[in-house]
Amino acid sequence: KPIEAVATQAGIQTQNIEQLLTLLQDRITPPNRTLSPKFLFAVDHCFPIKGQGTVLTGTCLSGSIQSNDTVEFPTLATQKKIKGMQMFR
Repeated sequence: KPIEAVATQAGIQTQNIEQLLTLLQDRITPPNRTLSPKFLFAVDHCFPIKGQGTVLTGTCLSGSIQSNDTVEFPTLATQKKIKGMQMFR
């Protein structure tokens, strides 16, 4: 693992900074990221509304979802269909 000496003052050992940048660009690869991450929702509250179903409030941490999509609740080992959504800021 190479070590490069660098300086914080302008004009001092600038060639080493350029070598360090080149070294980093050669050795560090960007992470693989999916363009459409899975939907992840942090539930704050959950309550039933008669005639409407169960309402969840919370924060979307990643991904996206639309009405009529199916979501999985792993801890409940069940899947449910999204009827509608509302967003408040």
